[in-house]
Amino acid sequence: MNLKQKLFWNILTGISALIIVYMVYSTYTLNDQLSKFESKLAREEAGSDTELRDMIEELEVNYSSRTNTKFKMNMDPTNLGRALAIEGLEDYYMSGSGKIHVDFIWTNKKNITKAAIQYKRKMHFLTKGDTLAGGKIIELSPTKLIFEKDGESSEHVVVSQ
Repeated sequence: MNLKQKLFWNILTGISALIIVYMVYSTYTLNDQLSKFESKLAREEAGSDTELRDMIEELEVNYSSRTNTKFKMNMDPTNLGRALAIEGLEDYYMSGSGKIHVDFIWTNKKNITKAAIQYKRKMHFLTKGDTLAGGKIIELSPTKLIFEKDGESSEHVVVSQ
């Protein structure tokens, strides 16, 4: 064996020794971490992970607040009158939507005021206090009707023709 080969084998042996020392050290630290984790796990009771419990409670509060949120649109998406402006057919476009449309109001011989209301293409004849579409008629006069739904009032004025 010449001197170059001997030097090569000595360097290779030194590097191998360093790798072995590094692997022993890393194995020892992993074993130490594992033993700490096992001892911690042995001390804990089932279901006593406070960090996990706090996270679950936070998620439940977030979910319950989302389920209590009520979504309400400002503009009716079924109202075609927003996209089409055809003179004379404005009332027709509103008739199929989820909104009420007051056609006329009259007082009969018994002095009872009634309103002819169109809702989803059906005609309804209602008086004060009647309900329709989840709302209630709270005021009815010969010229106007006040309709309350979901805590909001809407006034419908009828112009005699």
